[in-house]
Amino acid sequence: MFEVGWIRDLLIVLATAGLIVPLLGRLRIGVVPGFLIAGILLGPAGLGRFVESVPWLGWITFADPDDIEPFAELGVLFLLFVIGLEFSLERLWTMRRLVLGVGSAQFFLSAGLILGAVWILGQGFDDALVIGLALALSSTAIVTQVLIEKHRFAAPIGRLSLGVLIFQDLMVVPIVIIIGMLGGEEVAVPSAVISAIGLAVAVLAVIIVAGRYLMRPLLRLAAGTGSRELIVAIPLFLAIGTAALTGAVGLSPALGAFLAGLLLSESEYRHQLEVDIEPFKGLLLGLFFMTVGMTLDLAALAAEPIAFLGALIGVLVLKAAVIFSIARAFAIAAPVAIEAAFVLAGAGEFALVAFTLAQREQLMDPALHQFAVSVAALSMLAIPVLAVAGRRLGGLVTRRNATARHGVDGVDTESLSDHVVIGGFGRVGQTMGRILDVEQVPFIAVDLDAELVHAQRKAGRPAGLLRRRLPA
Repeated sequence: MFEVGWIRDLLIVLATAGLIVPLLGRLRIGVVPGFLIAGILLGPAGLGRFVESVPWLGWITFADPDDIEPFAELGVLFLLFVIGLEFSLERLWTMRRLVLGVGSAQFFLSAGLILGAVWILGQGFDDALVIGLALALSSTAIVTQVLIEKHRFAAPIGRLSLGVLIFQDLMVVPIVIIIGMLGGEEVAVPSAVISAIGLAVAVLAVIIVAGRYLMRPLLRLAAGTGSRELIVAIPLFLAIGTAALTGAVGLSPALGAFLAGLLLSESEYRHQLEVDIEPFKGLLLGLFFMTVGMTLDLAALAAEPIAFLGALIGVLVLKAAVIFSIARAFAIAAPVAIEAAFVLAGAGEFALVAFTLAQREQLMDPALHQFAVSVAALSMLAIPVLAVAGRRLGGLVTRRNATARHGVDGVDTESLSDHVVIGGFGRVGQTMGRILDVEQVPFIAVDLDAELVHAQRKAGRPAGLLRRRLPA
């Protein structure tokens, strides 16, 4: 009735989610790093490498990650669907500056610089172009899950990251077309791009119309039957169906799932849908993180550690510098720009797909393909750690800025203790000062009016100029 291999893989996933990840959690390792580490250990490049000499390891390792990849992709779709439920079309429109401005500048500049660096290092232009385009993308699944886990997704860093990631998902079509052309397909570039964009726009329009005018009435009809299962089945059909449609025209399936959630975000059932989908999303998403860990070839990494480490650091530093510079150019606050630079510096899941397509088109030899995949996987594994570092560095900058912007000029605040602070030294403040003088209570008065502070200081009053808070 059941295939033994499928049941074994399911048991490994459940044991990982129920035993290994909680154990790593007690060591202050998050859920995402826990699944990534489990994927490295239980994959064919980890303990699976020793199955022939130790046969019983076959029962606790994944023999073929491709068998579980479809279920792992469902986790990513459910994640983006739930994120879409928390947004609205109006809110997405307000993010157009982040999507079209920061997102486009980040992608094209990162791709160009990585292309140039790889070309200078001796690779051919075609290889360099594929690597540049692929590594310019970031991981939608890992970045969003890390931000949600740390309660940062609703903060400015979450909006900035989502805006950049949405534009990156839109770039999937051009990347696929370019790889196809480099592989030798006889394609007219202008007509191919125009037809692909036209088809993508048509599909997105159909999804929006169907979601707004068909799905909502169907949900109300399902609610009238009193069937909770039917209420959940219809949105899941919409999520997976839109993902299939966007995938069929070359767009990211995750973008389709996000749009499905976005279209249902204003319905009265969105909170119930989030509750019902959450357990499946968490488990399947953990499966996705495990498949990312399985792509890492530990033997190749051990054979050339300097090369892998150099490439990894180069990608992370270059992308982080680009993201920070562009964010600041668009007047994003420095702490948010720093955190975004760290969390978006890693590669994305589509980079693995792009490298596989390039190898299939014989653009990349097997050695270069494995090297590129391993570097991308390593950068994805580093995202949770980078997110923590970026949040702490951004917090440090925030505290320094607060000290600098809210300081008091003209008074030695370090020598004061057990004193009263008078905010504003106009008529009322000066009256309070005279009362405190009579009672022999030390005080300091602060005011934003420089002339007033200067006059009071000449009169011997302990007044200081409060520096204005500058806009972020």
